[in-house]
Amino acid sequence: MECETTSANTEALGSPVQFIERSSDQALIDHQVRLELKSAYPVIRATTTKQLLECLVSIKSEGHTSAKNEFLRYNNVDLICVIDVSGSMSGAKIDLVRKSLNYVLAKLNSKDRLAIIKFATKATVLCEFTSASESAKLSCIINNLQAEDSTNIKAGLELAYNMVRDNLKSSNLQCVLLLSDGRDMEGFTPEGVVVQLENYFGTSRPPFTIHSLGYGSDHDPKIMKKAAKLQGGKFRFVEKDQDLDIVVAKLLGGLFSTIAKRITVRIGINPSFPLQGGRIIKVYGDSVIADPSGDYIIPIVQYRAGSTNSYAIELEVPSYDPLNDKI
Repeated sequence: MECETTSANTEALGSPVQFIERSSDQALIDHQVRLELKSAYPVIRATTTKQLLECLVSIKSEGHTSAKNEFLRYNNVDLICVIDVSGSMSGAKIDLVRKSLNYVLAKLNSKDRLAIIKFATKATVLCEFTSASESAKLSCIINNLQAEDSTNIKAGLELAYNMVRDNLKSSNLQCVLLLSDGRDMEGFTPEGVVVQLENYFGTSRPPFTIHSLGYGSDHDPKIMKKAAKLQGGKFRFVEKDQDLDIVVAKLLGGLFSTIAKRITVRIGINPSFPLQGGRIIKVYGDSVIADPSGDYIIPIVQYRAGSTNSYAIELEVPSYDPLNDKI
């Protein structure tokens, strides 16, 4: 016997998936960030066979605008600059790195702090966290950077992670800024970036971001992109002086406008949805974690004003039995 199909508006039925939990280190998220869930279909048609549906999860914050080259501030920052001074950075590259760092320094305020690490064959801390108000001292260190020896990105990041771990009680927003051409000479790989982070912090990493700036037309972005992606940051290429007002300014604007740290959003099946027995097949997006319970967890290290993060959900809706199921 052929069974009839039935349909219902998704608004009437309610959503088949729901936000189970959201949390953040900062209470401001409750006022500034909203969660949206939209189905790709205005109507769900119940059928006698299982079907796959698509939904879109969006995490949005209130948008804000500011005048050109002015930064809206929600926080102060502790910025750890990890600088490649290997031989491949000689000439125009190291000169542009110095200009980049001086640009950053000029945009910081007295409550921001800067730490500087250089690396070639070995890594060295040139200065611990120092108030940006001590600009003469910091600028002197920056302007004296010279290219030398081989490239050991792992050694530079190792010292940066030590600083992060020792600085967890700071109220400032923490960020590691890697400046390099990415041409590692010590066998460090993108997979090695993952292992190094896990060795230092395990599965519960502190809410710090890694951003990376690449220099030179011959740069290799793979390691820098991997490090940034793992910690919610971005990789950007700096080609010339004119890029500073675009590339570096955008990076700083994102840091200053961060409104929440360590956001966790958990998504699961809605128990009140009429057709029970459905499951989430997969959630597509960066850093999404599949929980053994069947839920999916979306962690965001730092979240800035005016942002939208979207995630596609593939959902299996169970078959409909017209004799026993009620809609």
